[in-house]
Amino acid sequence: MNDFVEALESDGRNPELPEEYDFFGRLVGSWKLDYIDRTLSSSVKGKWIFERVLEGIGIQDA
Repeated sequence: MNDFVEALESDGRNPELPEEYDFFGRLVGSWKLDYIDRTLSSSVKGKWIFERVLEGIGIQDA
């Protein structure tokens, strides 16, 4: 499974992808998450990680 993940990962944005079409590129990195659901009176703390995949064309959450 590690080989599959390594094959997907990319070091950066593909130069063939123009910056103006890199809509989700600003999400790349890790984000702290504090979600509060007031209707259920519950909360969740976590971390959301986004990385570049598919030769730098796509973005995925890890």
